[in-house]
Amino acid sequence: MRTTVCCGLFFLVFLLAAEPVSADIIGGSVLRSPPQFQPNSYLVGLVGSRQEAYPFHVIPGNDWLPDSLEVPLYHDAGFAGDSAEFSICSDVAGQPGSQLATFFISTITTEQRVYSITPSFVAGPLQGDTTYWLVGSNTAAGQVNWLMDASVGEFTRAYRVNGGDWVLQSVGNISAFAVEGSAVPEPSSIALLGIGAIGLLAYAGQRRAKQSNE
Repeated sequence: MRTTVCCGLFFLVFLLAAEPVSADIIGGSVLRSPPQFQPNSYLVGLVGSRQEAYPFHVIPGNDWLPDSLEVPLYHDAGFAGDSAEFSICSDVAGQPGSQLATFFISTITTEQRVYSITPSFVAGPLQGDTTYWLVGSNTAAGQVNWLMDASVGEFTRAYRVNGGDWVLQSVGNISAFAVEGSAVPEPSSIALLGIGAIGLLAYAGQRRAKQSNE
């Protein structure tokens, strides 16, 4: 009876540890989904030779795997420019560093709306309570407009042309975006998962031994 109760507890722990973690807004121009933006305006025109970047701070408490990027985009009617690429980059001395995740979209229309883009590459989790940069670019001909956030304040912006040095600016608005992610299980949760699995295996072994002796 005691063995059965222990194995039942192990099984309960197993289920709790294996429960999936829902996605959350982990960073962006503001922590809301979808990001708020001002229609009929754009702060950034993404063209082939120019990259635009904005810092954001990941919420504390966990490490996070980026699941999607929400960003408002459009291109002008009669002009080319229906694709854009975004990268989450590390922060190195207050400017964008190495790429940690990339997002690509090639279906941008003339309608001003928020696109939800899943990553095409993720190097690993983003650390909680850490600053990163979102870098936007346009790999095709034409221009894609990245709408500004409705918030007003003092923000940092960076840009570079033809892969040159980053130029930092202080601006009154920031381009709108939100990063959605899932929490990476903590080591304690993984340990509980292992304990639950061991309990299940032990229980199954005892049942087989009991049945063979009957």
